[in-house]
Amino acid sequence: MLEVRNVKVVYNDVILVLKGISLSVAEGSIVALLGANGAGKTTTAKAVCGLLEFQDGNVTEGTIEFFGARINDCSPEDIVGRGISMVPEGRRVFVQLTVEENLKVGSYLRRDSAVRKDLEDIWQLFPSLWRRRDVKAGYLSGGEQQMLAIGRAMMSRPRLLILDEPSLGLSPRLVEEVFQVIARLNKEANMTLLIIEQNAHAAFSVARYGYIMENGRIVMDADTDRLVRDADVKEFYLGITDNTSGRKSFNQVKSYKRRKRWLS
Repeated sequence: MLEVRNVKVVYNDVILVLKGISLSVAEGSIVALLGANGAGKTTTAKAVCGLLEFQDGNVTEGTIEFFGARINDCSPEDIVGRGISMVPEGRRVFVQLTVEENLKVGSYLRRDSAVRKDLEDIWQLFPSLWRRRDVKAGYLSGGEQQMLAIGRAMMSRPRLLILDEPSLGLSPRLVEEVFQVIARLNKEANMTLLIIEQNAHAAFSVARYGYIMENGRIVMDADTDRLVRDADVKEFYLGITDNTSGRKSFNQVKSYKRRKRWLS
């Protein structure tokens, strides 16, 4: 479905951010892209969605294909029309518009007659949004805004939905609720999802396959069952350690930076 092959991204013709990454998302799957702040996860999403130009970024090498068609040089509107939508980091709802108006913005590029039906489907998926449909989005809670951002992206009828840090700023209870919705979208609507996350626990709860990104490179990829058993993933992404004190010294952290078992 989505194929990213050896992609390099440079900002301002100087700063190399993505250093030849490759990843695949199969139709009907949930794939997780994990990494710390600054690893290049959001840049990857922006490259797929054609949004780099707004920050003076460019794909300088490699290809991005969606159902076999190259989309490297497509406009964001064209990419949405082809079936890729993104829920951005921080939700970014239109705070002065109502819930219903926000959702209708997501269908702006559509010219079919099923918008009303899709809106009804969103109300069924998110009953709390239906109850607050006439409320300005700025008055919603963080969890409700995240649901609204997901619903808005779904109104474009995507074949691939990319979620950038869907757990950001949410309480553990709301994170669990959001990821339950993600699982339902995949199971009930056969939605394909690429989840970009730092919260490995949440991502692994729904994803079938995962990629680990560090410093602009993919350093490991595998089925999530295998990832959760990997010693480095357990220690540095899941917080599980054999260290009985449960804490790491500075020297131990430096040792990890040299060690990097998954690069060997």
